[in-house]
Amino acid sequence: MKKIVLQLLTLFFITPNLYSQKLNLSFGRNISTYHLENSQGYQVDYLKSGTGNTIQATFLGNFLDTLNLQSKSPEKVLKFSKKPLLSKILSQFTYSAGIQMSQLNAVGNIQQIALLYNTDYLGATIGLGYVLHLVKRFSIHAETQIIANKLLQGQQQTASSFYSLSGNSQFDGIKFFKGFRLAITAKVNTTTDLIISYNYQSSLIPSESNTGKLTIDSQLLAIGLTLAIN
Repeated sequence: MKKIVLQLLTLFFITPNLYSQKLNLSFGRNISTYHLENSQGYQVDYLKSGTGNTIQATFLGNFLDTLNLQSKSPEKVLKFSKKPLLSKILSQFTYSAGIQMSQLNAVGNIQQIALLYNTDYLGATIGLGYVLHLVKRFSIHAETQIIANKLLQGQQQTASSFYSLSGNSQFDGIKFFKGFRLAITAKVNTTTDLIISYNYQSSLIPSESNTGKLTIDSQLLAIGLTLAIN
């Protein structure tokens, strides 16, 4: 019995964070850029980057969750306790799933006629990442992501005229993005972390129409809180 207790304690000490399931809530400002290619294959340069807001809610988990594993399969806990290096590595790999609301906007002009694109997208995200624990309360989290965005509403303003982007194949429908996220985390207490993050997302596949192709990329700087939920 004493041997089992010592093995369990060893596993818990090599696992950096017992609260392996978390909810991240963040808010930030993004800079989005439209890359347009006309039907002749030439890049269009009359659009400039625009800014917008992004809100994210993301569930985070570790591949090795010692608390859940202890309640479900003590035998596996003992097995992992005999492989401390593997246990530590697995406990630092993460997965995530979440939702986000993003405004992906752009501005520009054609022959001194102002253009403005305003869009609101609802997105679902999944990610795989790794946490590197630094000194004291700080850590760095790096993650690759796949995002599926759906246009909620959008409009193009040309001078004093407004045109809906609903039904426009370059904007409407499900748009897939790839991206990465870098975050610095500071532990506030045992259940709460303060997080500052940088996200980069770009179109996985160009959106095509009879007028050409569109790809969008965005850069996001966000701040938020991560809350332990188990």
